[in-house]
Amino acid sequence: MMLNVFGSGRGFRFVLMYLIAFAQVFGQTNAAENLGRSRENTVSIFGKVVTALDSQPIPNVTVVSQPENGGQELLQGVKTDQDGQFHLTVVGIRRYRVSVHKNGFTAASNGTENSPSSERIVDTGSNRNAIELTFRLSPTSLIAGRITDAEGHPLEGANVQLVRRLVQNGGTVLTSAVGNTITNDLGEYRLAGVPSGSYRVGAFFRDTNSLLGLRNPWAGDGVQSGDELQDYMVTYYPGTQNSNAATAITLKPGQTATGIDIAIGMGRSVPIEGVVQNIPQNAGPVVVFLQPSEARGLGAHQIFGLQGENTRFLFKSIPPGEYVVRTEVAIGGQPFSARTEVSLSGSPVRNVILSLQPAFAINGIVSMEGSGRVPDDLTLHIAGADKQTSVTRPLDAAGPFTIPGLGSDRYSIRVTNKSGTVFIRSVTIGAYEVNPLEIKLEQPTQSIRVVLSDKAGHIDGTVLDEGQHPIGNGFVLAVYNAERRTVHIAKLDPNGNFSISALRPGEYRVASLSGILSENDITPEVVDKVILAGQKIAVNESEQQSIKLITLPNAQ
Repeated sequence: MMLNVFGSGRGFRFVLMYLIAFAQVFGQTNAAENLGRSRENTVSIFGKVVTALDSQPIPNVTVVSQPENGGQELLQGVKTDQDGQFHLTVVGIRRYRVSVHKNGFTAASNGTENSPSSERIVDTGSNRNAIELTFRLSPTSLIAGRITDAEGHPLEGANVQLVRRLVQNGGTVLTSAVGNTITNDLGEYRLAGVPSGSYRVGAFFRDTNSLLGLRNPWAGDGVQSGDELQDYMVTYYPGTQNSNAATAITLKPGQTATGIDIAIGMGRSVPIEGVVQNIPQNAGPVVVFLQPSEARGLGAHQIFGLQGENTRFLFKSIPPGEYVVRTEVAIGGQPFSARTEVSLSGSPVRNVILSLQPAFAINGIVSMEGSGRVPDDLTLHIAGADKQTSVTRPLDAAGPFTIPGLGSDRYSIRVTNKSGTVFIRSVTIGAYEVNPLEIKLEQPTQSIRVVLSDKAGHIDGTVLDEGQHPIGNGFVLAVYNAERRTVHIAKLDPNGNFSISALRPGEYRVASLSGILSENDITPEVVDKVILAGQKIAVNESEQQSIKLITLPNAQ
């Protein structure tokens, strides 16, 4: 028989008391948390979102705040009003990640708390009751066109890549793929959401005939071995196979560039063949990877799986270029790898040897030139090219260091300290001096010796426009040695001030160019202009000097 507890006032009071008790038991934790939270200070985070170019307000931008260490409990968001303004109230004594999002817009640059970016880390501690932020965004652009073969037939499934050649701090030129897409059945492509800047557009086409080496034999000039085929080449707009000769497409914020059409040409392709050695017993499937020397670059990306006892691999039709051939396996959690670089100029390559080696350690020592004492605040930075590995660790003042678990790759080494008073004087492996930005490590090597100097120079200053007003948004470049192009990059603060430390003594060209609003705008062509028109500055040992710069005309 069912008891109808709602049939009388007594029964109703019974259920009500039960529900209250249930809520009390299961709500104690939340109540305690809410009570604790109510006792915490609250902080107002407010500000505006504007366009990077002319500081016009951007309405309907989503502004999100979340604790830096994650968690959904304190996640919240608001939209900017018609004046681009927003206001959030958060619990204090925490660090928050505040970000802004709107389709069709992108961050003007990456930077610190005082620079334009789509994301900031905000510390609500230190008795701060209100924090004001300004975010600067730029409208994105669009590039569209059509990819065909030399006869004008559309190529469906062609890979189209938007490439930017960027100069990183230190001078390394990185070919960065900003966007990739595949053509449709009409050979058409469309790359949207592109930040403003200078780009090169390239295209490449591979099909089953390319993979299987079924193209027609090469009938062009030159000595032929019988293995040469004619196949599609990497081609850049408007129709060159040399990326350096490609026409740059300069996009302004919100611009649409159409008619960027490319006819992919044919040329001589050849095989790459070799063998994998030292395969550990009980190794799983062994796969050989072929890729352009720039890991994410445009060109042939292929794999070859070894079957059974076979140790030989063959890539049948590869166009000329610079490549990396590599492989890696793991046995019981122990990684083995091998890597070699191959330059194809039009002749077959048949003697590639990949000798698998277990992961190894780099052993080295850092010392100061002369008999100077090694500072106790040094940090070692090692970065790999193929797999984009990165290791950062503090260095012991005694000097020796060991970096375990590395595989075959091309590495760069940097050493920094907080005060910016040191620079790398030299890096040697055995008896040979090497470029610290281009160190090939394909097997265990002799000890690496890094010699530092504590006599670095320092330049600070202010950048002004032609009316002698401070420039509050931009960058300063200092270029040392025009041939090797060691480049130091500093961001301007809102008052137009900059500071560049860890400078090797010598002669520099220093300049700030208008229109450089992001590190993504710093291309080799920008560095060329700094070398040509920058102010000549002599940096002496341990010298600190202040200068004033007048911004140079737009770099675009």
